[in-house]
Amino acid sequence: MVNAVSAEVVPPVSAKAGEYFQVAWQGPAYQSDYITVALSGDSPGRYDNYAYTHRGSPARLKAPTKPGEYEVRYIMARGTKILAKRALKVIK
Repeated sequence: MVNAVSAEVVPPVSAKAGEYFQVAWQGPAYQSDYITVALSGDSPGRYDNYAYTHRGSPARLKAPTKPGEYEVRYIMARGTKILAKRALKVIK
């Protein structure tokens, strides 16, 4: 029997463009897994910046410089699979 792998990310509702923010997360933390910010709807391999999960929770990320609707994602590096995502609004 194989158990499904799951994760959760808990970013703030919004972040100021270009500023750092923290994301609480939980997940398997396999080697090279990471937490990232991406435009809503972008493919799993596209992102603005990232923090490796081996650095622990919370992760520290920098908001994109362009305001808009984004997602904070937990990416399982093997297969570049999104295990969790949550909306983030980047504001001026």
